[in-house]
Amino acid sequence: ISTAQAVSADGLLVVGGSASGNTHERGSEAFAYHPTASMWGLGDLAGGWFFGGARAVSADGSIIAGWGNDDRGTRAVRWLEGAPH
Repeated sequence: ISTAQAVSADGLLVVGGSASGNTHERGSEAFAYHPTASMWGLGDLAGGWFFGGARAVSADGSIIAGWGNDDRGTRAVRWLEGAPH
């Protein structure tokens, strides 16, 4: 199950959260989707769990913002160069 949360200004990069066979029991993983690269997971925090999501993307798709969990709790996360090259 995937949920889109934001789209870049050109409509090509979609970000959100997704639960899959690997993450369903433990939560969700942030993802990005681009038509030339399909959908990919953005990973988790070091020492963290696969539980998080992307909530915003810059107009050009180069920065993605969201949240994730680690051993200290819920934290803000920023992914740079979110769009494929």
